[in-house]
Amino acid sequence: MYLFLASNTIGRPISFGPNASTASGVMRRLLLLWLCGLLRVRWGVLPRWAARVISDVSSFLLAMRDHIPTDFCRQPRSLTETDRWKATEFRLFLLHCGPVVLKGILPDTFYKHFLLLFVASTILTDKNLSSKYTDYASSLLQNGECKTKESAW
Repeated sequence: MYLFLASNTIGRPISFGPNASTASGVMRRLLLLWLCGLLRVRWGVLPRWAARVISDVSSFLLAMRDHIPTDFCRQPRSLTETDRWKATEFRLFLLHCGPVVLKGILPDTFYKHFLLLFVASTILTDKNLSSKYTDYASSLLQNGECKTKESAW
């Protein structure tokens, strides 16, 4: 099962422009799935483990506040406040904080899929990269896999 979809529920492609539609849509859905989703997908099997992991990730995000440049409109907030996060906060999490914060937290399969979303989003939000690697980013999102000569996920 892949953790992200290449299209929205109506079947239209998701926009990956410089706006925050990806961050506010896909990243919001992923976080809510991980926080409140099915037990087999949720962090930890028991609610107390999930609460502990959520607390650890939230603490990590809050500790990162001092290291986030003032260029960003908003500083990271706790995961307990995701229902009040703005699109820029989801984008900050997806493109900057998430790969660091989620390492060792998500199971390997989920983390690798998150990294695929991260790489595709990074490519598609950068003008220079998107002009060269749009097809590659599209294949990452559609197939949910990254195959290189060195390794295959």
